[in-house]
Amino acid sequence: MAVQLQDVAVAPSSAAKTSRAYPWIVAALTFGLLLSDYMSRQVLSAVFPLLKKAWDLSDTQLGSLGSIVTLAVGLLAVPLSLLGDKFGRVKAIVPWRSSGASPPSAAPSPPATAS
Repeated sequence: MAVQLQDVAVAPSSAAKTSRAYPWIVAALTFGLLLSDYMSRQVLSAVFPLLKKAWDLSDTQLGSLGSIVTLAVGLLAVPLSLLGDKFGRVKAIVPWRSSGASPPSAAPSPPATAS
């Protein structure tokens, strides 16, 4: 019993199209996130003169303020990613949030100056 196969063009299913698009979507979202992070650090540099005056900071303190974000990302990215992979995002984020860590928008305001 011989089976003869013919060349038949089969259109890829929607699942195959989705699976090919998914890595590009993830790459685009990652690029957007990195671009946003970079731009937010540039904004910090733009307001250095205002921060220096309002908080009475030295140049060394301003440099430390700009470097701490890069240092924290460099030191914590891999360990926190591994925790997120092991326990899931929610279980990795909840203890961090309940530990008293606050977003930058909740940071204390500079002291009021007398006018």
